[in-house]
Amino acid sequence: MYYPYFRGKQYELITIRETSKLLAEKNFVPVIEPVRESLGSLKKTLSAVCEAGGRAIVIVNPYHGDHKKRRGEHYWSTPRIFLRS
Repeated sequence: MYYPYFRGKQYELITIRETSKLLAEKNFVPVIEPVRESLGSLKKTLSAVCEAGGRAIVIVNPYHGDHKKRRGEHYWSTPRIFLRS
């Protein structure tokens, strides 16, 4: 198992989408920290990973980007991740 870390920027999400089959075959599980307010691209990426039979980890309380200012309001105060298989 290899867990590459991505900040969830546009080109990183496109790369994950385009290589989702290869990532699944090689047991790569991308760790994605969303940094942009819009989550549409992240949703498409996660759908592609799931369709390819892969897994991904999404950080729900990011330290960077558009979502960090909301940590106290909408996210947990300690880092947590959810695994989806």
